[in-house]
Amino acid sequence: SLVGKHISLFLDNPKLFSYLVSEGWSGALPRISEKKGEYVDFLAPVEANLGANKANYYLDRRYDLETVIGKEGEIRHRLKINYTNRSPSDVWPGGIYKNRMRIYLPFGTKLTRVLWGETNITKDVSSFVDFGRSGYSMLLQLGPKEQKSLIVDYEIAQKLKFIESKAVYKLDIIKQAGTLQDPLNWKLTYPINMQIVSTQTEKIGPQELNISTDLSTDRSFEV
Repeated sequence: SLVGKHISLFLDNPKLFSYLVSEGWSGALPRISEKKGEYVDFLAPVEANLGANKANYYLDRRYDLETVIGKEGEIRHRLKINYTNRSPSDVWPGGIYKNRMRIYLPFGTKLTRVLWGETNITKDVSSFVDFGRSGYSMLLQLGPKEQKSLIVDYEIAQKLKFIESKAVYKLDIIKQAGTLQDPLNWKLTYPINMQIVSTQTEKIGPQELNISTDLSTDRSFEV
């Protein structure tokens, strides 16, 4: 339950609490930590149900993240979250899922487009800075028996750091406390002038890698 974030702990004892933080059991976002020659990317979606109901019980979601690395080391993402509200009606405990969505990204990340279903809501998204990271907030509504996808296109401010023609790219995806095993698919596309040193993932094309897993816990990837 601690690993899956179904329990979070706080202790007054600073030494013991620092251990809880290091294990990821405190509910806090991880600290920013990079070594020379590597870049640590970050994604943490956080939802809050404002509907005064239990629509979360009826909610299914799936994450698809497409990452494209450019020839100069620039990093662009497309995050797609597919939602299904299986509430049978508007009657409590189900009903409309009113979601105040917040997405935490690396500091300086530029948002280029946000779609909710077929509607462009980019102008309705508000930005903030918290925990040393850039954040974007939006209000999403999903009715009973309705399916919609949230699509977020964004570009990271920094580029891959190459030292002697080598770079390390890390991606941390943070699971929200209380959620179950939402499926996660990550596709990485990189240019013809780069190659992966080694891989333990499924290769789906000449310059593409694919990882299929879930967010039953935090996930960290390294390329």
